[in-house]
Amino acid sequence: MRTFRMLVSIGLLSSIFALTQTQGVQVPPTDLSRGTEQPGTIAHTTYQVNARTQYPNAHLARPTTDFGDNAVTPFESGLSSLPPEQVNLADIPTFTNYIVLEGPELAPMASGQPRGASPSDIRTAYAVTNSGSGTIAIVDAFNYPSAVTDLQIFDTQFNLPCNNCLKVVPASGTLPPTECNWAGEAALDVQWTHAMAPNAQIVLVEAKSSMMQDMLEAVDFAANLVSQAGGGQVSLSWGGREFSTEGSLDSHFVKTGVVFVASSGDVGGLATYPSESPNVVAVGGTTLPSGGQTEEKAWAGSGGGPSAFEAKPSFQTGVTGTDAHKRSAPDVAADADPFTGVAVFDSTACQGRSGWQIIGGTSLAAPLVAAMINDAHSGASGSQPELTKIYANAGDPTKFRDIVSGTAGSFTAAKGYDFITGVGVPLDSNFDK
Repeated sequence: MRTFRMLVSIGLLSSIFALTQTQGVQVPPTDLSRGTEQPGTIAHTTYQVNARTQYPNAHLARPTTDFGDNAVTPFESGLSSLPPEQVNLADIPTFTNYIVLEGPELAPMASGQPRGASPSDIRTAYAVTNSGSGTIAIVDAFNYPSAVTDLQIFDTQFNLPCNNCLKVVPASGTLPPTECNWAGEAALDVQWTHAMAPNAQIVLVEAKSSMMQDMLEAVDFAANLVSQAGGGQVSLSWGGREFSTEGSLDSHFVKTGVVFVASSGDVGGLATYPSESPNVVAVGGTTLPSGGQTEEKAWAGSGGGPSAFEAKPSFQTGVTGTDAHKRSAPDVAADADPFTGVAVFDSTACQGRSGWQIIGGTSLAAPLVAAMINDAHSGASGSQPELTKIYANAGDPTKFRDIVSGTAGSFTAAKGYDFITGVGVPLDSNFDK
């Protein structure tokens, strides 16, 4: 097992979105009324999200498996320039894309009430009314031993239904070891996929390691399960540096009736794989309004950009803002900023954390979108048909909220497509119809 890097804490912010469920975040429904300033357009949504309790000493903590840590090895840094003959999938690591909000005011977490956004907050923010159906598979590495019991606690807290709604399956047939950082990833993925599509069957597929070879084995296993169940979605909240032979792996994300969704990464402006595959719906990150702000903005940590190796797909042809020759990512976006993060319950102790936590990152955005695709019941026969529908609807303010402000790396959000938020945030349950 590769040596895990040390926890990195990043900066202190003065104004923080964080509050308990009992304090009642109030996010009014999305305003879909016609704007008067530009006839025929949709007015910006106005949120009134004001935390009663702030945590001025809180900070961001990346799991040791998160790619955002700058202490990557020379091999990982040089993947994009590694010759094809030197690419060995068994040596290429993948990383989680989640970040925890922590600090003295947030501890001890296990004994307190959940803080951060609730399912009703996020569903309201994106005008989600449907409850989903069918199957959504989540692919993560290692074993999350308390997946079922943690989901029960989450569901009890937020009054969500679950009739044997979660199954945990090892991709290799043998239960993998537990790695606590990946357990946190799985807790976020499972609970928030379920929160957004509570009537869908969730299958957590556990890879035996976080190396690309084993993760792709788990992707294939998950795709087969979803296909055999009648179709659905596969959510991937992990990734790593691009590499020269990645195009040969894109076939892993093609399965009739299955839509693959991948997070774009938590390093602002950096392209990652598999989010740059043309066969996945790539999801970037936003910051929900807080502290009196009224506009959803691009999150500074959102990964994206033109691919180094993947050619421009047909669904991006003629789309202003995309690269002229290469695949552009992300395609869409959703909440990812840990300072507007969500409540997650994870009883697997890790780096001094357990219980209720506030978590963000594009690892949150990906399952949100995967569940929204499930809610939409669009019946897309695969990722590329789904992407074709998404880009055909780009610019329709009843289906997407265009994110027009914020920066990430060298990229700036702008009207239409951009390398941070794609075509924008999906709205309601008809964005891909």
